[in-house]
Amino acid sequence: MKKKNKNYLIPPKKSSDVPATIGMLKEMRQELLSKVEPLESKIDFMQTHLQKIESRVNKNASNYFRALTDSEEQNSRNQFVVDGYFHLYDNQQEILGLIKNKGE
Repeated sequence: MKKKNKNYLIPPKKSSDVPATIGMLKEMRQELLSKVEPLESKIDFMQTHLQKIESRVNKNASNYFRALTDSEEQNSRNQFVVDGYFHLYDNQQEILGLIKNKGE
């Protein structure tokens, strides 16, 4: 005669000792998945939004560097003009000095 196991009558001492059925696990899985799906859609939305922001930042950075390049180019052009004015002024002062010396 088989000996009957009477352990099934003893209540579990810990919640981890309670056996879960496959149905319970599937139900828990479905519940977790239903909570994760909206989060995934929010993450997708945020990634799209972040990509738009990143695109704007890159566009602004390129505009900044373009303006910086334009100002440096303009500065170099202005330097040629200023050098020309100084040269013209020096020539004018030299001519005025010659005229003044001839008049004396």
